[in-house]
Amino acid sequence: MQQATFTITGAEFNLELIEKIKGLFNGNGEVEIQITIRPKKRAFLRKETREEYFARLDQSIKETRDANNLIEFENVDTLESFALNLYTKYNPITS
Repeated sequence: MQQATFTITGAEFNLELIEKIKGLFNGNGEVEIQITIRPKKRAFLRKETREEYFARLDQSIKETRDANNLIEFENVDTLESFALNLYTKYNPITS
């Protein structure tokens, strides 16, 4: 049994790569392919001190109490649509 792990970017996942992978197997036996998509690390995942964390948390609580930067949704469908739009904006599909 042969096993291989390839770590690539979305931009590198193309027909040329698939053809190269196909060439590794030469039609011998079954082929199982597993794809795992890992989210990009974002700047907001940076390390922060305990004080910075609590200052950010306090600011969020204050904004919530003051009704600043809040978005209201009439139902779950509008929430899902909003979330999908955000996901698409920050996780564009690259070819």
